[in-house]
Amino acid sequence: MKRITALAILFTMLFTFCSFGAKIDGEEIKSTLLNGTTMVPLEDLARLLELDFMPSSEQYAIAEKNDAPRILNFSHMEPGKAYSQNYIRQKDGSLKLTYEEELTLPESAVRIDGKLYVPFRFVAEYFDANVYWSKEEGAWAYRTSYGKTALIRTDGKVRERVALSGEFESAAIVSDYLVLVKGGELLRISLKDGSEKVIGKSGRLHIEGNSLFVLGSGKLTLIDVESGENKTVAEGIGMVGYLAGGGAWCDRGEYASVYDKEGKHLTDVTGKFANPWEYQGGFVYYFTPEMEMRRARPDGSEDEALIKIALYPEWIDGCIYYTDSIFNYRRYDVSTGEDIAVYGLNLENVTGMEGKYIFNFYSEDIRRMFISNPDGTEFKPFGDKNVVVEKPAFAYKDGIAAMGLDDNRMYYITEDKTVKLTDDEVVEFSGIYDGFVYYTIK
Repeated sequence: MKRITALAILFTMLFTFCSFGAKIDGEEIKSTLLNGTTMVPLEDLARLLELDFMPSSEQYAIAEKNDAPRILNFSHMEPGKAYSQNYIRQKDGSLKLTYEEELTLPESAVRIDGKLYVPFRFVAEYFDANVYWSKEEGAWAYRTSYGKTALIRTDGKVRERVALSGEFESAAIVSDYLVLVKGGELLRISLKDGSEKVIGKSGRLHIEGNSLFVLGSGKLTLIDVESGENKTVAEGIGMVGYLAGGGAWCDRGEYASVYDKEGKHLTDVTGKFANPWEYQGGFVYYFTPEMEMRRARPDGSEDEALIKIALYPEWIDGCIYYTDSIFNYRRYDVSTGEDIAVYGLNLENVTGMEGKYIFNFYSEDIRRMFISNPDGTEFKPFGDKNVVVEKPAFAYKDGIAAMGLDDNRMYYITEDKTVKLTDDEVVEFSGIYDGFVYYTIK
């Protein structure tokens, strides 16, 4: 790569200037739209981002004001290119180049009325500003996060910051509402009309249909998101596990109490179980230290062995799907006792879609998703190679949306393709509403 110290203006282009929204920390910056890219004067951008602007008759560069600055240079010799340089200040005060990289611009820099206009998002994000766009406001940049987290929505084409006042810690979509953990409270915001209502105190949340289980200060509360009604399920508990299909397992120390998804008390578990896993149909399913799966009544009676070794089990539609000791994916039918090898692969169930199951398969070298009927028939690849996802995954358009396991980006996946919806590094997948995928970033 050819070393450069500072580089000249790219080129001059004449076109009709039009005003288009762009702001940094709320302060408006002159801008124009070129081929769909918001362009702003480099000098003004540097001032608002508190960077050094280093012009001369032929050279333009901007740099951080510290002892290990990053510098961004633009070359008149190579339209569409810029150069990133990292420096470190030495004891004598001089700067030593430690790294250099050629970058491709989304739109070539242009000169308008004597000023160099550069791509707004590209430069701002290079210097760690968070940039958002909405059709109402245009492009906005924040040098610090918009609160502890920022809520974004995208459909793969439009990417917008969801305007929320103040800081919040977490966000989830429940029915037609956005539920925020904010300042020790749960704030419900209607996605239809924007109305707000505090529906309870914050805590550890578990979404169950249109309700929330909330654990805080040793109390488990069930909140109906639509009505805002709060119901105390149990008090004096230290830990809660949630059951397949709804319900809560509350550890009380000497025993446990089990509740259904409506908060109704089902039973107290008084038997001695090494590692309880699930409560279904009047039985506690548990593991021995050797990973044998057994089941018994809540008082420990009617104890029986089910599966010799069950790794990574999941309860799905009355069956236990698990991986055996030689990495076959198996299904145990709890009503008949039938135990069959469904696939000869080490799989992980991700979600269901139209009566089918979607799975991850991954090893050190291979990443692949599959889809099949519950009995293993019509087993075939799902999406493209090299992408597997985190839970939760939700139905989206004619496929699913989920966060990539390896890169924390949002993906839209169908049987035929995998589309990355955003380059944002996602902290939390908040859900889907009206064709948009909602997620939070720092």
